[in-house]
Amino acid sequence: IHREPIELPQVARSVVSSSLAKSAIFGHDPNWGRIAAAAGYSGIEFDQDELMVKLGDTLLMENGQPLPFDAKIASSYLKEKCSKHDTVNIL
Repeated sequence: IHREPIELPQVARSVVSSSLAKSAIFGHDPNWGRIAAAAGYSGIEFDQDELMVKLGDTLLMENGQPLPFDAKIASSYLKEKCSKHDTVNIL
């Protein structure tokens, strides 16, 4: 999302506060829809055609469109990060 830097924390808080996004992450379910929806709930206006969702190195959505991806790799990334109480990088 190409926004003013001051708006980005509000989008991030919306994602990390979302029960649906958290259940996807801690359930090791690479559900891009839950993450995208949480960004949309942030109250920050953005062009959904510019939305990208990436978990680690796995690109799940680009230009607002879902992409084919290896769900096992994305799920393994979430499982690894959650098992270490590490940071899950969502871009």
